[in-house]
Amino acid sequence: MADRRRYLDLPAFRACVDNEATALIDELISKSVLHRGFIFGCSYCRNADWFAVGDITREFRCRRCSRSQIYLKRNWKKGDEPTWFYKLDELIYQGYRQGMAVSLLALAYLEGQSQRSFTFATDREFWKDSAEKPEMEADFLCVPDGVLTVGESKAENCLGNGASEEKSKINKYKRLVGGLSVRQLVLATMSQSWRKETVAAVKAAFDGMQYVRLVFLDSTQLLSK
Repeated sequence: MADRRRYLDLPAFRACVDNEATALIDELISKSVLHRGFIFGCSYCRNADWFAVGDITREFRCRRCSRSQIYLKRNWKKGDEPTWFYKLDELIYQGYRQGMAVSLLALAYLEGQSQRSFTFATDREFWKDSAEKPEMEADFLCVPDGVLTVGESKAENCLGNGASEEKSKINKYKRLVGGLSVRQLVLATMSQSWRKETVAAVKAAFDGMQYVRLVFLDSTQLLSK
């Protein structure tokens, strides 16, 4: 494919979730997580692309050579009829590439732990006056049961490459927590556990702020149902 993206068909879904494939596709389509379409190859320049249902009639227009053509067997190659192929929504795709999944899983876990109320916001930047770039960025903020919470999400099990970078990150969160009167700091990782040295460094930094609850989440909690 010209865009180097993967588009799954029904057998691909069945290979992952077996008999739940059709129900899962319907759910994701209804939530605009997936979009239905076809993959056609141009009869003139041989370029192949995915086309959303709304982009075609009885014809499709090649995105490379701009020629319109009626789609025939030679344009989809396999099968007696065109096969549905499913595209992941672009916003969700880009979010996943940027590590959005860890933050969303952490928010879902915290919401599941709340008893009365839960509000949240995704990543936010914090700036100093007249600064040319943000002082820092928090991966998510939320308020479970009235407790102002700030969170950091990582795929790996540490907060930086080396002790110096990790210490700098911890200190930035310490300033943010103090400045916003945050009551809970959540560190979430997709690893099986946080690095022991990282946990010790965070606890030592916040030792004088007993009013701040430190929560360390790993894949055990994030992926639990």
